[in-house]
Amino acid sequence: MLCISIVLLTCYAHPSASAPNIQFAIRIVDESGNVPSRSSGADFVPNFKDGGSNCLKREGAIEGLLVLDAHVGTGADGSAVVLFTLTPEAADRLAALTRANVGHRLAMVVNGKVVLNTLIAGEAPRTPLQLDGQFTTAEARAISAEMMRASPTP
Repeated sequence: MLCISIVLLTCYAHPSASAPNIQFAIRIVDESGNVPSRSSGADFVPNFKDGGSNCLKREGAIEGLLVLDAHVGTGADGSAVVLFTLTPEAADRLAALTRANVGHRLAMVVNGKVVLNTLIAGEAPRTPLQLDGQFTTAEARAISAEMMRASPTP
């Protein structure tokens, strides 16, 4: 199981480059330092916790109804985590995206907020994943419920 920890980086929010409300997405963080515009291929997406935002590339984004299961679990340190499984196609796309972007940052967006910003150390496995973001149990429950809204099954 891959454990994904959250590290939030912030960037200056520019109103003309804000992203539409994204139900569920996995994107590469734009580390260029340039302030994106709508035509630049990147969006500002607000963070779940700290009020900042992240500059996220549209190219290569994995978005849509991709989550087969999401529920609250307990991490190794006893904190609340979100355990989730992607569709086979989404898991394959995530593996390819992470393989091609080792050393860069990856962000996960749930209900229009970045819940994850982490350094890619290697190819993501196609097995169930763990989202560890120093969440309270209530936050983990809310994130897992929102993730299930991005499920292809009713």
